[in-house]
Amino acid sequence: NDKNFRLKLPAELEFQCTEEALRLGLPATAWYVCIHVREGGYSKDETNFRNSDIKNYIESIKYITSQGGWVIRMGDPSMQKLPSMEQVIDYANHPAKNALLDIYLIEGCDFFIGTSSGMIHVAELFNKPMLFTNAVSYLNDLPQKPQDLIIFKHVKSKSMNRELSLREWLDSCDKIQTSTWSSTDWEYTENTSLEILTATRQFLSYRPQ
Repeated sequence: NDKNFRLKLPAELEFQCTEEALRLGLPATAWYVCIHVREGGYSKDETNFRNSDIKNYIESIKYITSQGGWVIRMGDPSMQKLPSMEQVIDYANHPAKNALLDIYLIEGCDFFIGTSSGMIHVAELFNKPMLFTNAVSYLNDLPQKPQDLIIFKHVKSKSMNRELSLREWLDSCDKIQTSTWSSTDWEYTENTSLEILTATRQFLSYRPQ
């Protein structure tokens, strides 16, 4: 694979989307982060173990904006709304949201914060630096680039009645059922707000300039 491979929108579409992004309120010179935290409304699977709570990301969002960045919350209108914050655009719930602008915003972001969802693969196609949070699968959630960072959800074994170490979890792949890509023996607990903030701070400390 060519590590320098990168998709790019045609120039005429870039111009159209640049105007739309300005109307969102995103300054032309701003550096910004796209964040997508999977919820179950779009796929109507609210109990899916891949879902996470955007509220646990608020402190990380505030940290990014305190460092001068903007945050674009990606997703769809079924998602819970973000509280109003400076330099934050809740694009998932914005009336101007459209598929082409989705692509443009991801293409232009400095890096992408995501969870186990399809949108993270769009960021990968644009070769975006990635902070992967609340990951639930080591089969297809692993970082793709040296600058990427990943933190997994906590996994508890019901049969053992305790949390598994990462090694124990990796070594128990025989329990995975292909219908769900998980195990009925596992219970997942989301990353805490502090864990996500710590990962965000670490990621920003070596963010490519």
